[in-house]
Amino acid sequence: MAVYNGDNNYYPKKIDNINYTDESFSDWEKYRNTILQNLTKSQDDFEKYLNIFSSGGLFICLTILSKLIEKEVYYQLQFFIIFASILFLISLLLNLFSHYIAISNDEKNIIDIDNQCEVISENIDKRNKVIVFLNRGCVSSITLATLMLSIFLILNIKTMSKKEYSNKDVPKGANTNVNPRPLNDEKGRTTTKPSFQIKPKK
Repeated sequence: MAVYNGDNNYYPKKIDNINYTDESFSDWEKYRNTILQNLTKSQDDFEKYLNIFSSGGLFICLTILSKLIEKEVYYQLQFFIIFASILFLISLLLNLFSHYIAISNDEKNIIDIDNQCEVISENIDKRNKVIVFLNRGCVSSITLATLMLSIFLILNIKTMSKKEYSNKDVPKGANTNVNPRPLNDEKGRTTTKPSFQIKPKK
């Protein structure tokens, strides 16, 4: 890794040359370390939320699929839910493979450093390409799955709400007449027996 030594040739040519004094090197080094810490934290948070979002999306899709099977109601673009579930699952697997390959690459990089490999930079670039490919596939899968799930919900929100309203539980055997008559009216009024005993006359 190149280290700044006060020479302007250290910086890329596309950046205007600025005179940095050697006294400012420690400040720039601290600033660079801060950026690296923020980068590491951002990567960890991104992977964590990616897993949460994929898992949540897969759970929603499976829940909707189970309701579609139980109610046997036709919804528009039902295959969107199936494909969205598959894509959410693919995103989870790609993220898992990305972590596994990253661990393997770190082990290989350590071996290259110990062996003082002259092409370590080229090896790191090749290994990182695989990680970048998996990460892009993961993000693409979860984006497409979210889009398909959103389209399905937008097109079928009215149908789902009507079905929920019409499927409210009604007790079995309940009288569904508009104006049901009381049970006593059907059989005639009856006299209730007294709860106390009447003493006989002497």
